[in-house]
Amino acid sequence: MMPAIHEYEGVRAAVQAYADACALADAEALRAALHPRWTMYGIDELSVETATGADDFVDWVDGQVPPTGYRATITNIDIAGDAAKATLVEEKYYDIDYVIYFTLVRYDGAWSITTKTFSQVPPKER
Repeated sequence: MMPAIHEYEGVRAAVQAYADACALADAEALRAALHPRWTMYGIDELSVETATGADDFVDWVDGQVPPTGYRATITNIDIAGDAAKATLVEEKYYDIDYVIYFTLVRYDGAWSITTKTFSQVPPKER
């Protein structure tokens, strides 16, 4: 059975809240978009593996100015019951382009981002 449109809208809203918070470098809004046990994994622009929790990422964003020219679009959403995944393509997030894969859970009727796995695109030469 295919999820109802309002389910997709809920996931889209949760991911869009993340993108909006990043666009504004709004730490409070970012924290609201993330599950308290959120984690992030990926390889950054310096070819360093990143694995961090919500507090560290929100603290980093809190010290930033909004990125110039940042754009983001949600390109894919999949939902199965109370779990979902979404893909976000970012351009010029502090002058780097990324593809991000999010997983989300719905708890008490609200969608929350639980993980972020990302890659710089194109990948940095290693």
